[in-house]
Amino acid sequence: MRNDFTCTSIDGSKRFEVFFRYNTIISHLFSVGLRYRSGEGTVILCRYNGKHEHKNKVADHKKFDDFHIHHLYDKQLSDETSSVLDAETTDRYITFDQALLALLIDCNIKDWQAVFPELEAKATQISFEGM
Repeated sequence: MRNDFTCTSIDGSKRFEVFFRYNTIISHLFSVGLRYRSGEGTVILCRYNGKHEHKNKVADHKKFDDFHIHHLYDKQLSDETSSVLDAETTDRYITFDQALLALLIDCNIKDWQAVFPELEAKATQISFEGM
């Protein structure tokens, strides 16, 4: 499953896209992210990923197989490594719904309840299906 939706900054001057990808067969394989779009192109600001193997390429070269969050850091914008996002493991979510809710709250997406009216209730229900 794939979907994207566009958001704008409160003053209307900046465009962002929330994107998500979800494997309908293997439930712990998913990605939810926020992308900034300008006239010069796009850059992924963060990505909340499901459980899969990952190895950091920029800072610590840490390797893990867990749920994790990728963040874009200022240094990456200045040294042209912006397309490579290192990650940190997280215990904040174990489901797609929980990851989507975390991203919407962390990134301060206003009025997300209008788009996802049942998300908060779904995210609080723990599901071990497929895990």
